Amino acid sequence: MWFLEYAMNHMMTLYSESVSFDGNQYFIGILLRKDNPNHDAILADYQAFLKVMPTRYKLRAK
Repeated sequence: MWFLEYAMNHMMTLYSESVSFDGNQYFIGILLRKDNPNHDAILADYQAFLKVMPTRYKLRAK
């Protein structure tokens, strides 16, 4: 509910994706204030991380 209030006031944006690796699907998101002076750089780093994540992380054996 709190996010909807801030989103409706155009203060925050939720960027979400799903990533598949090791036969599993994961949902990942980042919440950013639109007026963050580093917004574009943070979003670019987040998107770059999503591209390399499946190659850098392996699930631990149970």
